[in-house]
Amino acid sequence: MLLLGFFHKNMVEYGCVPDLKCYEHLMLGICCAKKLGLAQSLLDQMQRQGIAPSWIVFDEIVKCCCKMNKYEEAAHVVDHMISSGGYTPELMDCRALICGLYEQGDKERANAVFHKLLQCGEYYDDEIAWTILIGGLRKKKSLSEEFSQLFQAMLISGCHLSPQTHFMLNQGLHRKTQCA
Repeated sequence: MLLLGFFHKNMVEYGCVPDLKCYEHLMLGICCAKKLGLAQSLLDQMQRQGIAPSWIVFDEIVKCCCKMNKYEEAAHVVDHMISSGGYTPELMDCRALICGLYEQGDKERANAVFHKLLQCGEYYDDEIAWTILIGGLRKKKSLSEEFSQLFQAMLISGCHLSPQTHFMLNQGLHRKTQCA
């Protein structure tokens, strides 16, 4: 935080008030260095200055949290993303978050995140999105039950599957019955 304060003070002294682009670049570097606490402080500072975080800022924090296996923090950021700007994380980050929550045994939170993503509309009827999200669970043998539940939710939602996707997802269900 000291570095941020120093950086901000120097910018202001030289007549440069940080804007959204400046904060985005700072966030990229901070998250790349896996300084989650500093990233959250920067987000707070932005908001105190009345600068609404962009999708880039939120998504970088979600990525950072997932890389550090801090899935509950990532889920909190996703909640904030959706409620404050209608933003949604990248699909691969969604997959890492949902699989991570399941692996940590937090099935309720994983399901809540999954369904919140569906409700926001971004991924509701997108076959590719469903395939990426559910495909991540299919690859993890310990998550076959969760895979089955989400696959059923996908079918119930009316998502139309291509033959290739249907085959791939059914392979995951078939693998489950073979292992049981």
